[in-house]
Amino acid sequence: MRKIRWIVFVLCLVLCGCSRQLDENSDESGVSIAEDSWSDSQSSVEKEEGSTESVDDSDINYAGLIQETYGSAMVQLEGGGLLGSGVIAGMDEERIVILTAAHVISKANSYVRVTFFDDYNAVSRETDLYESQDIGVVIVERADVPEENLEHYQCAGWQQGDEAAVQQGEICIALGCTSGVAAQSYEGTIEDPWIFVEDYGQHMILAKVNGKPGMSGGGLFDKEGNLLGIISGGNDDGELAVIPMSLFAIKVDFLDELVDNNR
Repeated sequence: MRKIRWIVFVLCLVLCGCSRQLDENSDESGVSIAEDSWSDSQSSVEKEEGSTESVDDSDINYAGLIQETYGSAMVQLEGGGLLGSGVIAGMDEERIVILTAAHVISKANSYVRVTFFDDYNAVSRETDLYESQDIGVVIVERADVPEENLEHYQCAGWQQGDEAAVQQGEICIALGCTSGVAAQSYEGTIEDPWIFVEDYGQHMILAKVNGKPGMSGGGLFDKEGNLLGIISGGNDDGELAVIPMSLFAIKVDFLDELVDNNR
């Protein structure tokens, strides 16, 4: 068993919250932005368009590609004085379903403010919490978001069944909303696809990839853009603890139907 002292990102936000701010250190809500020691390094060379030369993974900026292609599936969440990230998992005729980490919204009293990729804001008064697994769900009424805005949002997709196996050593990308919706995108690798983390009391994905306070509830993607899980916390070794999508599928029984509706 591997015992690691995990830092739940959003808990740091009590002192160093993060949002799309008016200046570097404050926003209208009075949530302060503190400097931190996390590294922002993520450099690579993009593949030239139309090139027929074969390239290895080190020549492709997967962090940039995932951010550009799937950033519109991300949202920023604010509730109870905390700010964090969320991922749109699906939509139907009545609702927009957003996955996050439970601790992001656990202190919200009556509502959660949702900021979408185009800066449109909506209010959710319906949330589901499975705090023992740090699983959170935020529901936004579809009628509260104009259809012309909805056309520009997308749902993150994930594989189910045997196809969903996450492999050790695979490239992964952490996408979050520290300084804006989908503003943070970091490339790393899967260290362990299914490890029991004692501090959480459950099996999780362990990824070697940068993270920052405010990325809790954000998505961990593979290089094809499949959602692998939801970011919960990190440690001083530059590792992220991620709630696998398989656990979300078990706890949130309507996710399978949403996946089918949005294919």
